[in-house]
Amino acid sequence: MPYGDALSARIREIAPGGVDLILDFAGGDALREVAELATEPRRIISAADPATATEMGGSALNRTAEALKKITEVIKYGLVDPHVSARYPLERAGEAIASVESGRATGKVIVEMVSA
Repeated sequence: MPYGDALSARIREIAPGGVDLILDFAGGDALREVAELATEPRRIISAADPATATEMGGSALNRTAEALKKITEVIKYGLVDPHVSARYPLERAGEAIASVESGRATGKVIVEMVSA
């Protein structure tokens, strides 16, 4: 799903000095377009496209307990809004996937697994 025209320019309007961190979940052209906004290339981290992140001077997302704790704290203190647009029970996972694939999802889509 495209992020719109002139994504880099729109970000630059609100962050003229660049950004401290790029946490990428899209990869490819979207990551290439915004990579130049990172004040430190090593602060480009990608969950979707580690090869491009590395090419741009960054790295792959490191999934460790410590990293998860840091991300949780950032969300907890309101520094980032992970905007959840929909929740589906596990038995409706197909609908959740279709929502994401169609481009209708405006935020994160969660599939909830409830254990008995």
